[in-house]
Amino acid sequence: MQVILADNRQQNIEAVADAIHKKGGQAACFTADISREEDVSLLMNFTLQTYDKLDILVNNAGVMDSFTPVAEVSNELWEKVIGVNLNGPFYTCRSAVRLFLNRAQVLLSI
Repeated sequence: MQVILADNRQQNIEAVADAIHKKGGQAACFTADISREEDVSLLMNFTLQTYDKLDILVNNAGVMDSFTPVAEVSNELWEKVIGVNLNGPFYTCRSAVRLFLNRAQVLLSI
């Protein structure tokens, strides 16, 4: 198994990478904020540099508003929730699909 782990906090993914290594798999860590399109681009480039391809994307990042009453949710908190929970999956899916389509075109031309 070869895995790229991404999180906005490096320490969150290092323990997972260690567990994968102990089971004989390969894991690389990349610190990224998926609510930022630039970070997603860097993540995908890192993936291609590390393993030369992307086979599967698992979008499991998400944040909560700590159950803050809606009248008290700041714009900053709302933007963070929307950025990670909606924009992030969109950016990563769009980027991954582009990689999948490029790879399919290469394979079909062989």
